[in-house]
Amino acid sequence: MKCDKCIWADKRSGTKTFCPFPSCVIKPSMKDNMLKAMESRMAALQDHINRDYSGSLVGYNEAWREVKYWKEAIERGEFD
Repeated sequence: MKCDKCIWADKRSGTKTFCPFPSCVIKPSMKDNMLKAMESRMAALQDHINRDYSGSLVGYNEAWREVKYWKEAIERGEFD
């Protein structure tokens, strides 16, 4: 499933996340697994944000918003 023209492909681990090219469309079975992983990541980030280790949470807030953005885009079916 790895795409050579995909700029989101990680050559080191052989994984890829999102790709706008038709050859890299996310398969339905991958979609469920990806959504579960994103929900897990959002929960971990939210837990860290809620603990508020004396501020400096800008990076965690931005990461949470980005994961939320991509998760909702997948749920809307933008990559189907």
